[in-house]
Amino acid sequence: MLNPLNWKPEHRAGLAVGIIGGGALGVAVGFWLTHWSGLRLTTWMTLEPQDVLMWAFIGAVIAGAAVYCRRTL
Repeated sequence: MLNPLNWKPEHRAGLAVGIIGGGALGVAVGFWLTHWSGLRLTTWMTLEPQDVLMWAFIGAVIAGAAVYCRRTL
């Protein structure tokens, strides 16, 4: 049960949705916490793409780990 490749398709889909949702939530939190929050989200994404990717990665890892832990425990 620890290997996600052996999970049922619906559980793998849940993991994918969790990772995508976590990435989006990470971008939202990152935008809210930066000094760019007075400007538009698209401006932040255009001028600081490395920050956007970092926040998306952090959110995806945290959400993916939460879904994985929930599934395995």
